[in-house]
Amino acid sequence: MYQIDLSIERWLVLNENEVLELECGEDIDIVSRAIQATHEAERDRLLNQVKSRDRRISLRSPEALEALASFAEHRLANPEMQLRFLYTTNALATCERPSIFEGNTPAIPVWNRLRGGGMRSAEARSALARLRDFLTLQPKPAALREATWDRFQHFLQSAQQGEFETFVRRFAWDVGRTRPEDMATRISGMLVAAGYAPSPDVAHEIHRRLRSCFTT
Repeated sequence: MYQIDLSIERWLVLNENEVLELECGEDIDIVSRAIQATHEAERDRLLNQVKSRDRRISLRSPEALEALASFAEHRLANPEMQLRFLYTTNALATCERPSIFEGNTPAIPVWNRLRGGGMRSAEARSALARLRDFLTLQPKPAALREATWDRFQHFLQSAQQGEFETFVRRFAWDVGRTRPEDMATRISGMLVAAGYAPSPDVAHEIHRRLRSCFTT
């Protein structure tokens, strides 16, 4: 149900030039296209993977490594497309053990600072090198296909620095999102705020019907 509610949330805030696709590349895809675009290469596709978790997440978590390897595989299979990846979870980020960065700083917020341009060049180069070295040494997650992991590891070991930096900048961690049990209240509030419902009671009924539509 968490994935369905997040799909509804994404649909409610779509821009005019965006299309929502479910279970296509990932759980939720948002395809945006410039008005003048004439072919697929001119589209931007956001691949959104959704996970509801009871535990905190770190870059060492199998689910995190699976998402990174999946994005690497998507990029390899679609070199002509402008792909971005968003990993969305209700879980909060926690520090890796042992820590990659000083002060027991979790790697996931460091990653997001990197992709957002929130570091000076020397600091960014050091962070990129540490992230890359860390990922290269990780074991394959048990649930991941061997071929997918091998392709990811080959990318880590062979990509130029600029290629790896592009990979990092196009992968975002959306952690600490609304808890699954609070999504109904959040979506009802969005429906009222957008003028789709005059009251929370009506919004609740619309949300119920939207859930039905998104599961058929």
